[in-house]
Amino acid sequence: MTTSSRRGNLGGNRKRKGEKKRLFVGIDPGLHGGICALLEDGTPEFVLPLPVYEDSIDVLELAEVLSDYKGQYDIVAMIEDIIPMPRQGVKSTVKNGFIHGALRATLDLCGHGFYNVSPKEWQSVMLAGLRNGTSKEKSIVVASALVGADKIATPTGRPHDGLADAVCIAEYCRRTLLGNEKEEDY
Repeated sequence: MTTSSRRGNLGGNRKRKGEKKRLFVGIDPGLHGGICALLEDGTPEFVLPLPVYEDSIDVLELAEVLSDYKGQYDIVAMIEDIIPMPRQGVKSTVKNGFIHGALRATLDLCGHGFYNVSPKEWQSVMLAGLRNGTSKEKSIVVASALVGADKIATPTGRPHDGLADAVCIAEYCRRTLLGNEKEEDY
């Protein structure tokens, strides 16, 4: 996990007197990605598809969603790193990089701390112990157990893997920054 904000150390499990509670945000980037915010006790505050406008991330809407919580909470986010995939075209790779950059810039301009986390890093903790299925299928199982299957479902009722990944990333963020990376049975 690498910190990617000019604001220094974002985590730590100590809370000073008078500090606001933290809101842990997980972001699965991409046009079909998701964003999830969890309270310190793990209660979901929101689970949403990333807002899209004209084939890109709607940074204004994203900033508006986050601004609704800024006065109440110290927001700390984790964004999944973009990893080029084999046989992925240059145009697609550049677009993914652009989306990732837009997400980072939005968080930074809104004054929120954030970390980048590799898929392998959060999956090694959050999907540990699950043997069968792809990483997306395992993520759906874990996210359903954490926030309920209804929170990660599309309007047609099918699981949305971008929302599931966002939930898992938010929970990984919460556990990591609260110093509680223990494995759970899902």
